[in-house]
Amino acid sequence: MRLVEIAMSHVGARYLSWLNDDQVIRYLETVKKPYTLAQLSAHVSGMIASPVDSFYALYHEDAFIGTYRIGPVTGPRAWTGVMIGEPALWGQGLATLAHLEAIAAARSMGLEHLLAGAQKDNPGSVRSYLKAGYRVSNETADTVALIHTISRTPR
Repeated sequence: MRLVEIAMSHVGARYLSWLNDDQVIRYLETVKKPYTLAQLSAHVSGMIASPVDSFYALYHEDAFIGTYRIGPVTGPRAWTGVMIGEPALWGQGLATLAHLEAIAAARSMGLEHLLAGAQKDNPGSVRSYLKAGYRVSNETADTVALIHTISRTPR
């Protein structure tokens, strides 16, 4: 698993197809269908220009399979989120690997904590964060809030 800074070259039919797939976007709060190429271009351009976000393309075996966001960064902490765009790859531990790569990136950014949220009816997402070393910080009827304290040295 590799995190590569997102670039406008990632904007295209494959990425757009993920954002128009009900299965892929089910738990993404910010994506509403139909999603257009113009909207995707504006989103990626905005993430590239953002002073408080780091946005990455996820690569597995040299294939672009999703995205990862660290941000917005506020002080020593930041929110995180992952999207594995290829449903055939779900359940293989790739989100956990992406979280571990993001923790390493956050460590190099000098961050102390990463925050995440997941829907309870998406247990795979919750498990992926827990396997990467996050712990549950709060729960509601529908959601789980998670936090990861970043050690100065990698595990």
